[in-house]
Amino acid sequence: MQVKESPGEEIPASKAKPLSSNVQSWQKEWSDSNTAAFLAPLAGVSDHAFRRVCYEQGAHLAYVEMLSATALLYKSPKTYEMAERHPDEPKLGVQLTAKTHEELEKATAILDQMNFDAIDINMGCPVKKIVKQGCGSAVLKDPELVYKYVAAARRSTSKPLTAKIRMGWD
Repeated sequence: MQVKESPGEEIPASKAKPLSSNVQSWQKEWSDSNTAAFLAPLAGVSDHAFRRVCYEQGAHLAYVEMLSATALLYKSPKTYEMAERHPDEPKLGVQLTAKTHEELEKATAILDQMNFDAIDINMGCPVKKIVKQGCGSAVLKDPELVYKYVAAARRSTSKPLTAKIRMGWD
């Protein structure tokens, strides 16, 4: 498997983590059902209790609130509290935003060791305080940076990896 670092540059397969068997099993599970309901990360809403209600109502996968790579790297207690998983949660994803692809790679490695089933890179948040930091949809201003973000995250995890994007950056 070759992972592109940028449009003209590829990472050798030896540097990319192999995909976990979860990817194939999830694809089969969701293709066998007519619908797959996901709960997107919602700031100030996606806590344990809300996620559990959503599972009871048919959600297949829920996400914790968007986490900051900087906060993870600085070991912010609030961020780690937001990342806690209740034992009754069947599948839980985490969404990550970062200022640089290097920061994203380090934070993804931390999340890879935690009890998450999927990791999502946030490259779509239009909130001004996020975009001002060069995070969220600001990443979309530079397509080569998008490649670097995805390649950096893939190097750090074999878990299912997705990216939130939007049409345009603003």
